[in-house]
Amino acid sequence: MPPVVTPPRPIPALRVGVTGHRLNRLLEPNVDLDGLRAQVRAVLATVRAAAEQAAVDYSEVYGATALLRLISPLAEGADQLVASEALELGYSLHVPLPCLPEIYTAGFQRSARGETEDPCAGFQRLMGRAEAVQVIDGSPGLKLGGAAYAAVGRAVLRHSDLLIAIWDQSPADGAGGTAAVVDQARSWLLPVLVIDPRHPVGAQLDDVAGLPPGSDLATVVRNLLAPPPADPGAVKRPWWRRLFHVPSRQAVPAKASLPASGSAARPSVTGPLLQYLRTHVSWGIGGLFTSVVGVFALDWPPRPRVMTLGRARLIQTRKSWDALWSAPPPLEPAIVQPITQLLREPYAWADGLADRFGTLHRDLSTTPYVLAPLAVIAVLIAQIGLTDAGAGPAVRSTAEFLILFANFLLYLRAVHAHYHDRWIDCRSLAEQLRYLAFLWPLGRPLRAVRYVGDDKGEAPRIAWVGWYARAIARQGGLFPIVFTAERLAVCRELIVDRFIQPQLAYHTRASRRNRRVHKVLHRLALVLFAGAMVLSAADFASVLWTRTPLTQAGLSKGMGWAAIAAAVAILLPGIGTGVHGFLSQGDFWNLCLRSEKMTQRLEPLIQTVESTPLTLEALGNIAEDAAETMRDEVLNWRVFARLKAPALV
Repeated sequence: MPPVVTPPRPIPALRVGVTGHRLNRLLEPNVDLDGLRAQVRAVLATVRAAAEQAAVDYSEVYGATALLRLISPLAEGADQLVASEALELGYSLHVPLPCLPEIYTAGFQRSARGETEDPCAGFQRLMGRAEAVQVIDGSPGLKLGGAAYAAVGRAVLRHSDLLIAIWDQSPADGAGGTAAVVDQARSWLLPVLVIDPRHPVGAQLDDVAGLPPGSDLATVVRNLLAPPPADPGAVKRPWWRRLFHVPSRQAVPAKASLPASGSAARPSVTGPLLQYLRTHVSWGIGGLFTSVVGVFALDWPPRPRVMTLGRARLIQTRKSWDALWSAPPPLEPAIVQPITQLLREPYAWADGLADRFGTLHRDLSTTPYVLAPLAVIAVLIAQIGLTDAGAGPAVRSTAEFLILFANFLLYLRAVHAHYHDRWIDCRSLAEQLRYLAFLWPLGRPLRAVRYVGDDKGEAPRIAWVGWYARAIARQGGLFPIVFTAERLAVCRELIVDRFIQPQLAYHTRASRRNRRVHKVLHRLALVLFAGAMVLSAADFASVLWTRTPLTQAGLSKGMGWAAIAAAVAILLPGIGTGVHGFLSQGDFWNLCLRSEKMTQRLEPLIQTVESTPLTLEALGNIAEDAAETMRDEVLNWRVFARLKAPALV
């Protein structure tokens, strides 16, 4: 197998949920059972064909053929009917159950006339072909009721992209019934295809989900699998206009990929998504910014923070992932293996590339503040030591030009390679995939992020990040697990020990470290300013007494204390400017405050999780709250980081 050299492309997975009447309703005289089977088969075939075509149309972002999944609780009646037809068409079957199978099937209805397969036999047959089974409540003494059926209905909706409802439009007759599930799907804006068992040919899409007028089923499926469209306002500008932030006089639409022959017109794929998927492993080192911060953070022993940015970085990220999930207390393989199989590689790439582009951006953004004082030093050396030889002006000019030109080349590289934007996007993606590792086992999806603000360029960038993370989530389908009290306790510990606690520890360290760096840099800037003021006062006094500035006298002599004083007088403002620029670029004080606020929000959240009842619904809700808290912090960080774009000065 060839080595992976680019980020993994998601599989075009589509999840179809089912809800519908139970067996007694489907055996009523006015129900066309044969017509219903034929219509369900036709609908599933249409979904499959549209998904396969979408996989071809968007092959530039997908890495495999279409993967179709049916999410069905396998209750007698519509659930088993649709599951049987889906399996015949090549769908995989994922089964959420409200309770243990023996309790579940004990409440099944049976046909007295023997017109259909025995529901319990059908359940066992279909369970034998299921790819994943999730039991919401594995308590052996559970009594089935409306709450249990409502819980399994929500599980179907949370793991579905499209819902097939075998429903005669009758009102809800209790929690967990077909009408209640359809109403919940409508409130979540989930596309619903209603098939009336009395007149199955007249299947129609529900228009509550915000579908475009006249949309057919194939169009809905293609839209569900389509990547986010390119920003309508995006323009392709010459490099020199991007470099100096000059808007184009005439908007040139971004290049769009053409649809496959015979397919309907489709939106173009966004540039950032394709750029991410085409990123190759490349060798390199960095760490100037981190090393300088380590010095000002008073780390001991001091050492350069050199970071490898190629394959070694990916290997290190994978090891960090494995260390997180293998840390004590140990987790059973049934929990760790599915999470690692789905998320380890996408997370390793997103996190590794975030470190890579973040290192490059911060190194290139802070290098000018290091080189600027060197330019002043070069001028001083030429002025003091080489003036009499006649080579001073040439050396000074050459050194100054080379340093300034190096600054320009570094800035040009940062702008051309989009290190800043790619760092922000990859970090946001890594965080979403990390949230998914803790939400997926609890049956919770990633929530879509909608950007609200004035920066029109930010919305499509957030869109592709969320789209990729949710595409990975669709691959996982239903997490296979039986939720017993013991496993729910493990899930609660997992949320605290591997989700919230590491973030709390990180922000606690970051707050202290950034506060220390800010204090040291701020005091250094004050010392440099005070030194410059003292020498300036001495220069002013020299003018009053001798009519000759101290700096001019020192530079003309070329040696002695006066020359040193003159050099320091010129050098201190340059170093002070560099320190101030580094302090401004790092914005360590605001980072400190942000981390302090996060610790204040995470500490009580741990107590809330530890007191949460051991039910899947309660733990899922608190896990979503924790992810929401951390997601908001990342969104705030995006706004902060966006203001720190690379600059020449």
